[in-house]
Amino acid sequence: MDANDLSEEDLERLLDNPEVQKTLKYGEVGLEEVAELLEDFESDDEESDTFDLFTQGVADRSGRVTQATVQKVISGMIEEVNDVTSND
Repeated sequence: MDANDLSEEDLERLLDNPEVQKTLKYGEVGLEEVAELLEDFESDDEESDTFDLFTQGVADRSGRVTQATVQKVISGMIEEVNDVTSND
């Protein structure tokens, strides 16, 4: 469907949708790009040692979470952004 085919009312209703607003906000702040970079960093075999050092460093700084928790949060963030911004 083309946006030009929507009535003013339809367009307003679409833009008022919380999921559409979330997608637009994620795009405005560049979260899709951040998630893509983290996903590459997380999954690149050549960078796995660096990813481990990074996540351990974050865990050490917090003093309250484990490296596994940091990795789980990063994976969850990637999934959230991908789910919200996917064009399916």
